[in-house]
Amino acid sequence: MPKKRNCRRNEQEKQVHEQAVALRKLTDQQLIDRIEQKYTAGYEAGKREAKPIDETPRHLTEQLLLALSLDVKGIGPALIAKMRPVIQGIVDGRGSNE
Repeated sequence: MPKKRNCRRNEQEKQVHEQAVALRKLTDQQLIDRIEQKYTAGYEAGKREAKPIDETPRHLTEQLLLALSLDVKGIGPALIAKMRPVIQGIVDGRGSNE
């Protein structure tokens, strides 16, 4: 694929190209510092915006059923409706025969 001439690039393409060239010119240590800085900033932002996880048994039951429905082929709404009372009974400590 031939190289695209600079005169045929639009302004956005020129800006992206300049940023890419600037990144390629960084030393290894500069790249590592930049990545660590972005990672830390993103982690802190996510930590501030994170919502507390509800650890109630009902919430855990719903999470389990959702995971099963997404990961296991053949588990759909009908089977989940049958499984919900059984799993809820186990989580609540009533046993699996109710």
